[in-house]
Amino acid sequence: MTLVLAIVGQVDPDPGMSHVNLTVSDFAVADRGGATDWSMLSFALAGLLFLGSLRPIGSVRTFVARAALVLFSGGMVTAAIAPTDPGLTLTATGYVHRWASIAAFVALPAAALGLIRVRPPAVHRMIRWLVLIAVVFMIAMAVSSSFAGRADIGVIERVLLGDETVLLAALAFGSWRAGGGSVRDVITIMVRRLSHFRSISARRGSAH
Repeated sequence: MTLVLAIVGQVDPDPGMSHVNLTVSDFAVADRGGATDWSMLSFALAGLLFLGSLRPIGSVRTFVARAALVLFSGGMVTAAIAPTDPGLTLTATGYVHRWASIAAFVALPAAALGLIRVRPPAVHRMIRWLVLIAVVFMIAMAVSSSFAGRADIGVIERVLLGDETVLLAALAFGSWRAGGGSVRDVITIMVRRLSHFRSISARRGSAH
């Protein structure tokens, strides 16, 4: 779903926009509330669902990994709510968007490294390669933004986003292979909690 919305968002705002030199954020600000914003929110939700499916393992590495997943989802939500600015001059909101995006980009590979020891061996190599690719393209984005006048930054960011989407899917697949909690269990828990919240709200409303 995240990939479908992201692809739609790249053709929806303006077919004349450059996918090579404009970032996904540039496309999102041209179509506020459109498919790109929703793809970021669905990516954040996927991170939270994966977090909820993890079995409780008491170690510092897994604790840090869980914190990184929370940071990833929070960064994605913040980046979707706080848009960047058109052009190169950033306002306070634009800087919030930039740093939230950076936090999300860094947090997901960090979480993957923290969880790799509790993933099945079959997915270890894939996760390592995906993390390596993410690091390479994060460095490429920094070089493009700081020293190369944002040359090819759109391509670089889209490869990075695609890589991290596959990385999250690989982590979820590893969790399934390891016999951890399932997404169905997480959804069931979320529905129960939502129903509980609604019942509390209804009781408070009837009390008034």
